[in-house]
Amino acid sequence: MAVAPARRTVLTGLGAAAGGAALAAAAAPAGAAPAQNPSRALIGRAKRDELHVMSFNIRYDRSSGGGTVEGDPDHWPTRRPLLVELLEREKPTLLGIQEALYGQLTAIESALPRHRSIGYGREGGSAGEYSAIFYDSTRLEVLQ
Repeated sequence: MAVAPARRTVLTGLGAAAGGAALAAAAAPAGAAPAQNPSRALIGRAKRDELHVMSFNIRYDRSSGGGTVEGDPDHWPTRRPLLVELLEREKPTLLGIQEALYGQLTAIESALPRHRSIGYGREGGSAGEYSAIFYDSTRLEVLQ
């Protein structure tokens, strides 16, 4: 008989959220009560023999040129500190990101200073959207 993974075993696709409590609630199973302490890690840094893998569509920055304004759910200046705070709390071993522009990578780098990344922009080099993989370089090594 297969055993379903525990809630704290897998964390994927949190996506953009409006606040710390919303981030915690978004990762909980449907119908679950929101976390009592939104500043507490849902999973946190993985133990030595485990990996904490996270996927995050951070939504590309459309705030320049009037694409989004304060109050819009996709407004990067509002989302950036939420992303940094979540990543600092969770410290995933592996992080796959979607829809990141080159300038947004600094938020991830500041939140996860032990991490390095693999990937480049869709249009080559630093141009276009990234679907990069960030990995904890103190625990993992890229072989190919």
